[in-house]
Amino acid sequence: MWQLSGARIIELGLESLSRSASEIYEGWQRTRRIRMPSQPMKDLVAGKPCKVTGVVEATTLETAPFTQTSCAYYSVRLEQRKVREDRGFEEIAWEPQLQVASTSPFWLIGDDGTKVLVDTVGALSDLPTNLVSDHTRVNDENPVLSAFLRAQGVLTTMYMGISGDYRFFESTLGPGAKVSALGTVRAERVATNSGYRGASATAACIGGEPRQPLRVVPVAT
Repeated sequence: MWQLSGARIIELGLESLSRSASEIYEGWQRTRRIRMPSQPMKDLVAGKPCKVTGVVEATTLETAPFTQTSCAYYSVRLEQRKVREDRGFEEIAWEPQLQVASTSPFWLIGDDGTKVLVDTVGALSDLPTNLVSDHTRVNDENPVLSAFLRAQGVLTTMYMGISGDYRFFESTLGPGAKVSALGTVRAERVATNSGYRGASATAACIGGEPRQPLRVVPVAT
């Protein structure tokens, strides 16, 4: 009978403790960032981390690919049901097939009317996630969803959401919603409505960095 040596058991235990400590620390850091007070948008300094809170304004609306809801930002996840046999017993697991989010920027408008651009590339969302497997647009074989899934390398089937083989999750952020954005400030050139073709101005922008992604956090109203 195959057995683990005492040294290997200790090694596995230490690895598990190390992972747990790392997860606890990351969770503490995330909670600490989210609970930090929001800064006035007019006081932002380029290159500094910050948290700002405001109302979403979208110059370009996105279409959430699962429910086809118009929104400023979306995040979707698809999982597939897998059945494994282990010593005569069946084990069911849900394996991620794709996780995609929109990348169009949107504006946050502060209480004083100041605006900040939010760069959503690589963002991490704390928005509520909804199970939308039984939504009409997930199960009516519409070409928009079919094209999206094929582009992600997923083969479409009839009534994917209600077949029991897939789970569809979606988060959306609509114009007018109040959220906080946590990231790093930078200056960004943006187009203006001054009437001159190609006119632009510098605006404060909040985005993420490789080791500190942008976070989008809902605010209760």
